Amino acid sequence: MDQIPRFSDDDREPKIREIDVVAQEIHSWWGRTYISMKRTRVKTWKGALLLAFIAGTVISLIWIVSLDIETESSASIDRPADLLEVMKRRGCVADGLLSGYGGDTRASVDLINRSECLYLHRALESWLNPPDFELARRTKQLITKPDIVYGMFISEALNTNAEYYSSIENRVLKFSDMCQPESDGFWGKDTCKASFASDEYRAYVRDITRKAMDMGIRSFLFGQIAFQDADLNRAHGILEEMRQYAHKNRMKIAIGAQTNTITSSKYLDLFDYIEGGVGVTADGDVEEKPCASRYEAQGWCWALLWNKRYLSHANMVLLHLDWSGIAGDDMSVFAGMDRDDRAKTLKKLSEKFNTTKEKTGFLFPFLATLYDKNGGCYGAKKSFYSPDNRYSCKDEDTMNALLRSIPIAGIDVEKAISTPEPPRAREASISESGKKEEQDDAEFDDQDVPDTMVAGQKYDVSVSMKNTGTTTWSDELGYRLGSQNPQDNATWGGRVFIFPGKTVEPKKKITFGFTVTAPEKPGTYDFQWRMLREGQAWFGEESKNKTIEVVAPEFVPVSAPESVPTTSSELVPASTTSPVSSPLEQPTP
Repeated sequence: MDQIPRFSDDDREPKIREIDVVAQEIHSWWGRTYISMKRTRVKTWKGALLLAFIAGTVISLIWIVSLDIETESSASIDRPADLLEVMKRRGCVADGLLSGYGGDTRASVDLINRSECLYLHRALESWLNPPDFELARRTKQLITKPDIVYGMFISEALNTNAEYYSSIENRVLKFSDMCQPESDGFWGKDTCKASFASDEYRAYVRDITRKAMDMGIRSFLFGQIAFQDADLNRAHGILEEMRQYAHKNRMKIAIGAQTNTITSSKYLDLFDYIEGGVGVTADGDVEEKPCASRYEAQGWCWALLWNKRYLSHANMVLLHLDWSGIAGDDMSVFAGMDRDDRAKTLKKLSEKFNTTKEKTGFLFPFLATLYDKNGGCYGAKKSFYSPDNRYSCKDEDTMNALLRSIPIAGIDVEKAISTPEPPRAREASISESGKKEEQDDAEFDDQDVPDTMVAGQKYDVSVSMKNTGTTTWSDELGYRLGSQNPQDNATWGGRVFIFPGKTVEPKKKITFGFTVTAPEKPGTYDFQWRMLREGQAWFGEESKNKTIEVVAPEFVPVSAPESVPTTSSELVPASTTSPVSSPLEQPTP
């Protein structure tokens, strides 16, 4: 794994590298030299000696040029040094804070507002399904603590039934087209490993990282990068795109990855930091092996990245109490300790990784996933840890005291964590009567949908909305009809699109006609929709909530309602998703 191929990016036209030019020149020179030797009839032994000398010179030249190119490539990356130091010294795991994880978002927000955390690791999640940016924005607005660095997790696991509308591509991206070959079912039913080799996946990453930057996210962590970048030669192009977009918007970002057992310095240097588990025992001690011993019997190496085998090749290593969704992971071991032992363990980890001169940092577990059969303390629900004093763990005072004790002198914190104004979500327009910002607004008009549906069968439905704002709706500008109750649910499909080229001017109505599939499980289901502008905001009045009774086929009456006529000739059908609910990570097999 130490020998890394030259980086390439299939999205780009082939580039002529400096090393290629050198090789071509050497090849031409070699040919000319051979012809000259042949013409002057050099004796065999002299020729052999001369050829050996030339070969040695050529190899040395190629090595020197190659080294220079690699050095130049690495040096060209602008490392956000102060930002990384703040992340290292005031970092906290806040898994899914912006994504509704944990069971009580309001309590989690209050916890963070009281904390000493300046960096929220993995605050925005994308495990299996696309991030909910609207939910993230609403939650972020509740956090009053100023100048926080937010992190995003880019998951290696995908729900193959999910879809995502890309405003950049102006089309729906299918997760089933983003998979590594032969990885179906790796994380459970209807899942796969994500693949950088997929055009579809690269388009997805491009879209979600730009949306995240637009809302102020500044740290990006790729989950188990060897799964996503199977041949270890595509990350360079993806990271370059992200850094270029950040530079264009006058932002500094930090990009990290879970690199597991990768030790190639060339590859690790691509990332501003790498991230992984500590490997903590039930006694609170740190395991001293390169790999976690408790997983070795199962045939896996869970790399402990603070070990010199990995640390010596990385720019920075951020460590946390890892979780994997199985018994014996760091977080479940930690939650199973009594309160005093947890305090001692946190102090030991902080002293080992935060106050040394080593390029390591320990991230305190403010919000983290637990093994669902965890027998220790927990937060608002048993499968999620929170140190909040209102719950059973009551570790927040200990963590805040330890965070305050970590030296941060010499770092211009305000400069490091300040974020420039993100690109405006919507440009203001100037009317003839004066300056006035355009406003999106909508009013529910009508809908046509059966009261009863048969499980698994398809039905044509329609929802009508009136444009009561001052903007003109179109597919090109990202206007959609989105599912509600709850928001972005996939029961009936996540989005309905306006037909390309069609516009809905102020005071005009539009009827969205689309086909839905009744859930396979009989029961009562809500049917409700609202307008949104993709990547920006939801707006306007929701449609009247319709309660639909889904029945088993054998109970359908003879006079079952027929499908409603559709206006699909004018509209594009909605994308349908079937999310997998578990946010848990699995260890590398």
